[in-house]
Amino acid sequence: MAEEIRVLKGDTYDVIVSVRDSNNSLIGIVDGGWGVEFESDTISKNSVDNPGEFIIEQAPYTKGQVVINLTSLETGSEAAHCRKHFKVRLFKGMNPPIRKTVATGDLYFIDEA
Repeated sequence: MAEEIRVLKGDTYDVIVSVRDSNNSLIGIVDGGWGVEFESDTISKNSVDNPGEFIIEQAPYTKGQVVINLTSLETGSEAAHCRKHFKVRLFKGMNPPIRKTVATGDLYFIDEA
């Protein structure tokens, strides 16, 4: 899935992702033992190291849904210039590690001036 997300510089934003398989069925993130990571040119975080910034399959969200919080510091003028590419991945810390990209797109940081 590709997405354009427009964010006012210095604002907070929740990115909501539904993870589906090739049959369009929702994938169990928690039951499947997956962690979630968000990565862009200026933001890098995951649900293991930053659990407070991820809501994974908790009410009102259901199987296969995750909410990723982008904080005001991450979207501030220092971190944001204009357009940044992002990826959302599921991962398992196995040996070797498994990573699957489930969403990708561009973040557009907008000055409100």
